[in-house]
Amino acid sequence: MNAIQHEQSQFDDPSFPILLHEDELNAQRRSVYTNWHSGIELLYGLEGAANIVLDSETVPFCAGQMIVIGSNVMHTIHAVSTLCRYQCLIVSADFLAAHELHTKRMRFISPVQDRESLLQFQQIIDEYQAQGPFYRAAVKAAVLALFVRLLRYHTRPDRGIQQQLEGKYPLTVMRALYYIRVNLCENISIDDICRHVGMSKYYFCRMFKAYTGMPVIRYINMLRCDYAQKLITEKGCNVTEAAQTLGIHNLPYFSRLYKRHTGVTPSKMKPERR
Repeated sequence: MNAIQHEQSQFDDPSFPILLHEDELNAQRRSVYTNWHSGIELLYGLEGAANIVLDSETVPFCAGQMIVIGSNVMHTIHAVSTLCRYQCLIVSADFLAAHELHTKRMRFISPVQDRESLLQFQQIIDEYQAQGPFYRAAVKAAVLALFVRLLRYHTRPDRGIQQQLEGKYPLTVMRALYYIRVNLCENISIDDICRHVGMSKYYFCRMFKAYTGMPVIRYINMLRCDYAQKLITEKGCNVTEAAQTLGIHNLPYFSRLYKRHTGVTPSKMKPERR
């Protein structure tokens, strides 16, 4: 299990620091848990709707819209519809800066809906997926053209963004998220987390919900259920083994918890065929 929620995008080739994949939220997986990364992430809605929490701001997201997530912005995605599908493009901020497109002190205004930006995004998708002759050069050129437009028309200077990153509250949430990940299989409590981050329970719970979109215990339980699902479907664990790995020895309680957060009992989950 990855114990760190800061996502380091692993580019196969440093000379081509661009990644593309499609993701979805469904009846079993309702959220993408709070994380942050140094790259710029663009999400394009294909189907359904979700709410995206960017730092402490909630932005509605639906098919036909683009969301731009800047460097080191904490973000969470919560599905609103039964199925929410979207494309995800991740671009290295250093790659953009090398071409005089500096993004780290800019705040992107989302959602992006103007026709020209969306067409440029689709051009990137088409080139990336077709992989024709010189496609990497074509993708790079299209990415740079899109970010020129985004920086011109869909950003505002944010002089306080560095101060925000260095401020107490965002860093406190990041420390709490890291602590939860590291100790996910232990019997952790809100009091344990508050002692770790050095904040009172009252203020911490309010701040945590503002930045993640959910209460602390619900977040922990959803993360545990997500990990249990991976243990069963990807690692071939049975229900008892998955529960015990998470430090839960009451199987009826584990089944109720799992069903509450995924809509199905863990016994319904089947290992993936290899």
